[in-house]
Amino acid sequence: MPNKYVFICAGLLCLAPIVHAQVPAGTVLGEDAPGYPHAFVVMDNGDVYRSDYVGNVRTGPQTPWFLCCNIFTAGGPPSRVVGVGGGVVLTAAGGTYRLGIAAGVPCYGIFDGVIAHPAGESFVTIGSNESINGGHIYAATDHGCVYRASSEWEFAGCLPVGPTPTPQATWGRMKVHYR
Repeated sequence: MPNKYVFICAGLLCLAPIVHAQVPAGTVLGEDAPGYPHAFVVMDNGDVYRSDYVGNVRTGPQTPWFLCCNIFTAGGPPSRVVGVGGGVVLTAAGGTYRLGIAAGVPCYGIFDGVIAHPAGESFVTIGSNESINGGHIYAATDHGCVYRASSEWEFAGCLPVGPTPTPQATWGRMKVHYR
């Protein structure tokens, strides 16, 4: 008769891949009023942690970090958060969110929509040149397709990476090739 501890250990090993530690996906700085800055860290499961500054952002001390909201309470397709860029939180499914910050109110998620992209592709990163020119935010998929937003998201082309496309051979070409 097998040992009951073997079954317990085997059961726990089956559950092991389900356990996932939260991982920070990005950071953002925000203000609910001039002179009242907050630092935010967005985790890959949508949880948002906040720390407030006391006084000046550059020299003032920070308060301890605390969980203030989860962006997925705003709706939208819940999937892994892949990054934060230009104040936009991006998920692997292309969901875009912003953090709502108001004086005296805990932060909250604002669902902006989903970036239209081909099925089977997942977003992997987001970035911005916002601090340089107040310009675009860029997001890229795992297939190298790039999307750009200044007001609305639009397709900005594909990177020349990945497998090289080849033309489909016809049966006639195959017969001629192997004669």
